[in-house]
Amino acid sequence: DHVVANQFLIPVGMMYGADISISHLLFNALLPASLGNLVGGGLCVGAVYWYVYDSMTGDKKLLDRIIDGWSSVRQGNVPKDE
Repeated sequence: DHVVANQFLIPVGMMYGADISISHLLFNALLPASLGNLVGGGLCVGAVYWYVYDSMTGDKKLLDRIIDGWSSVRQGNVPKDE
């Protein structure tokens, strides 16, 4: 599902007499679609972009900076920007 499509099509269906309540619209249509779009668009697409960018650098500089940063945070040190 797509949130924007659901925000338009379901209320139009309700205006034409579909037996759908506002709570059904919010909790059974928009909330799951919003969470799915967040995961699909935010994490999956972002992960693909990150992987493609990092693989194009050749020496994995970005991945090394992320790993070093998390290692420092685990030890209690907050890394400073370069």
